[in-house]
Amino acid sequence: MLERPGQVLSFLANHDLAQIRKTSILKAGGASVVEAFTDGVDYLYGGRAEDVAAAYEQFVLALPLAVRCANRILCAHSLPSPLKMPGFDPAVLTRELTDDDYASNGAAHRMVWGRNQTEAVTQPLCDAWDVDQ
Repeated sequence: MLERPGQVLSFLANHDLAQIRKTSILKAGGASVVEAFTDGVDYLYGGRAEDVAAAYEQFVLALPLAVRCANRILCAHSLPSPLKMPGFDPAVLTRELTDDDYASNGAAHRMVWGRNQTEAVTQPLCDAWDVDQ
């Protein structure tokens, strides 16, 4: 990343996953982010909206969950919440992802929806992924 500072690297994130899985995300006032995105694609692309949505899904499924840098730093949208650590598969970063990983309670889903991480979450993952805390 230091060698190419003008480039951007995107990671899989919770809103992207929610969009392709059609999982509801409600914001202030009860607005559905997923419905608003779909409505926007329909408005902008009309008869091509399904093609655009399919291309967006392919793009989202190609996004990495994380990048491990040579200096032992891991970059990711988030990590699993403490309650989601039991049964979490840290090998998710080194293997091909499956549909089950993206499903509710799957490894990718747990990563992008994680909050409130503690050392009980971060230390085992740092050990598993050979990165520094």
